[in-house]
Amino acid sequence: MGSANREERLEVLFRVARTINTIRESDPLLNKIMDLAIETLAAERGFIMLYSFDVETAEGARVLEPVAARNLEKENIFGERTISRSSAMEVAETGKPLLISRSDDEISGRQSVLDFRISSILCVPLAVKGRILGIVYVDSRSGAVFNDDDLEFLASFADLAAIAIENARLAEKLEEKTVYLQKQVESRWDFGNIVGRSSPMQKVFRMAESVSQTEVNVVISGESGTGKELLAKAIHFAGKRKHARFLPVDCGALTETLLESELFGHVKGAFTGAGSDKTGLFEAAERGTIFLDEVTNTSPNFQVKLLRVLQEGEIRRVGDTKSRKIDVRVIAATNKNLEREVAAGKFREDLYYRLNVVNIHIPPLKERKEDISLLAGYFLQMICEKMIIPRKTFSSEAVDSMLLYSWPGNVRQLENICERAVIFAKDDIIGPEHLPPEIKSARVSGTLDSLLSTPTTKSELKAAKAEIDKLFITKLLRSTKGNIMKAASLSGMDRSQLHQMINKYNLDSASFKKR
Repeated sequence: MGSANREERLEVLFRVARTINTIRESDPLLNKIMDLAIETLAAERGFIMLYSFDVETAEGARVLEPVAARNLEKENIFGERTISRSSAMEVAETGKPLLISRSDDEISGRQSVLDFRISSILCVPLAVKGRILGIVYVDSRSGAVFNDDDLEFLASFADLAAIAIENARLAEKLEEKTVYLQKQVESRWDFGNIVGRSSPMQKVFRMAESVSQTEVNVVISGESGTGKELLAKAIHFAGKRKHARFLPVDCGALTETLLESELFGHVKGAFTGAGSDKTGLFEAAERGTIFLDEVTNTSPNFQVKLLRVLQEGEIRRVGDTKSRKIDVRVIAATNKNLEREVAAGKFREDLYYRLNVVNIHIPPLKERKEDISLLAGYFLQMICEKMIIPRKTFSSEAVDSMLLYSWPGNVRQLENICERAVIFAKDDIIGPEHLPPEIKSARVSGTLDSLLSTPTTKSELKAAKAEIDKLFITKLLRSTKGNIMKAASLSGMDRSQLHQMINKYNLDSASFKKR
């Protein structure tokens, strides 16, 4: 045997086992394993070579690469080339341990051993569950000769080392995946992914970006469907709490008892059906963000408990006698006017001041018309990609109709209508006929409203009449699928007059044949 006795070598194996649980990063782990092997065997040099996860040669063979190269002085020697690489490859390919000394008969077949004046070599496979990860190689050029006991030790050593190496590699892969997924989540909920170029929305973005870098409580107000939760997520993922959880809860969808249990948790036996302790969302969102949607739909009793959370930074589970400290940011949302709710006695004034440190109001879609076509195009692209179909676009007539509509359901309604239009439009162009009746009629009613609003100038009257005429010709061509003869007969105009109006309004009768 080498310089260490059997008891010392058993101690080394125990140290390797402890190393598995103390070093998680690959480079320090590999160096530590190699240093232990060299020291125990009194070897001169040692190498760990591993198969790359992904790299293959042109012939499809996996590549064996050195990942640790050390000497007896615990120095890195990656530049060292005077080793028997053929021995390493043999062990990696066969999975069989190898012991070589200059006195062996087979030494003549290993020219590198002779050329590099190597006295003795030990090489064993690194394997986990029958899968070879690589090899451990040690050698000596100073005259020391390894024996079968050394080989047995190194094989046992490699079994433990292989587990440590595999765990470290998998942990690093998991960390890479976690970082990648975190970046994906952050990019998905980035402010840049909230569509809106109107000046009201630019103001919203500026306020949201500012508060995202703080810890203050925020209230987001706006009509249903304006995207309050989307903005709350963007604030969360742009701030310091982005690595913790964002947990939304709809306060209006739960009874008072269920809402308290959901947010604060409960202890076993707190009420009928509470068969075990339950962690609430405030605890689950530790160092993260709770989003309280429609917070004005809560009871006065619940508002008292929420106020305690904001004042003291602690919660008490339903049925419990002790309080628990929490570190959670609160972002609330409402589709009502909070000040009016306070004045009417429906919302606690002290809670209002605690929650409403910053109020961000998202304007309804009807107040930011310039965002409608932008949003519609974004939704069409997203829906078509999801359905794996060619991209569709809205015709100018369809966009005009949407611009005149009041959008009571806001952005959520627009997204639903875009999805409906994609389903029913067979061609790549989505026209007014693919829109719901209330939107199709919006263009005519909007034009008539404009015409009947007593325009003060002759030019305004002329423009309004031209819009009505264009709508009439468009409807006429659509109903006859672009047939000029039928359109002239149906309208009572002669064909030359009809052609003149078609040219005047830059319409293409042939395009209606496809609709």
